Amino acid sequence: ELGWTDGEGNLNQTAIVADFSSLLPAVSSEINGNSTVECIEEKVSYIEDKLRRCTRPEYTDEQIETLVELYTLIFTTDCTVRALLEACKDFSKEVINMIIEVLGSLGSGANLEELLANLVTELVELTGLSEEAILELLTSIGTILTALGSSSG
Repeated sequence: ELGWTDGEGNLNQTAIVADFSSLLPAVSSEINGNSTVECIEEKVSYIEDKLRRCTRPEYTDEQIETLVELYTLIFTTDCTVRALLEACKDFSKEVINMIIEVLGSLGSGANLEELLANLVTELVELTGLSEEAILELLTSIGTILTALGSSSG
């Protein structure tokens, strides 16, 4: 359970903001972008128009407002999830391309120190994390790979 709603179905904005704030800036900026808002607005506008033109059953303005509120919640979730998936896909492509670029510099005679410096610089730019955080992550990855290598041999 995400904790984005209370027992009555009301949105918990604090929990939602906290969850999205924990994402990498490259991902969260895409989710909070205009395309997500446009997606929601287009879907809500379409359904509201459809409800107003509906003759069976005929809805009152109050019923339409209630239904539009419910659909807005549904579409907000749908559009946000779609934006999150797209942002993660784009971010993954960027990381893969960056790794390929950095590894490609191995063939050009770059030394290991240069390679590591380029990798850290690219990751800092791509993720928005600090250089220290990136170095800690790379050290952790190195430790894991070393442990895996010694346990398989």
